[in-house]
Amino acid sequence: MGIKGRHWILTEETKNRISEARLKRKKELGYINSPEARENMRIAHLGKKSNFKGKIQSEKAKEKVSIANSGRKQTEEHILKRVSKCSGEKHYNWKGGEVSRRRGHEWKLIRRQILIRFDFKCVNCGAETKLDVHHKIPYREVQEHKIENLIPLCKSCHIKEEHFMRAEEIK
Repeated sequence: MGIKGRHWILTEETKNRISEARLKRKKELGYINSPEARENMRIAHLGKKSNFKGKIQSEKAKEKVSIANSGRKQTEEHILKRVSKCSGEKHYNWKGGEVSRRRGHEWKLIRRQILIRFDFKCVNCGAETKLDVHHKIPYREVQEHKIENLIPLCKSCHIKEEHFMRAEEIK
């Protein structure tokens, strides 16, 4: 074992010892069950609905589920079933039709005008980097880029504003 730059160079023997120690620790913490225990749990849960549906899980519980599901492949049928639950008319953001996400050359000109108008600064915090142009009334509702409806926001303010707007829509 030696140091190269700021990184440790590990021999295969050391890597194996570390891997075995991690596996042993996961077993001690109950993250890994024996194949028999996993099969018994699978049989016990057949036909039952999840107790956690709609509930918030702890990080430890999420980690256990992630470890238990690692290496599993989803079938095409399962993926289609999951996607169909929240697409099209069933999606919370559905407004009755498709909206093109392409903005084109015209949008670049309008965006530039807005940034110049506000001196390339976020209207909320005054930041001058990573600026987005935000629609005060969402584009999906008005379907146009009117200059009166646009303001520059930095990435973090834009995320907060979008979150706030979505929360207001749900109410």
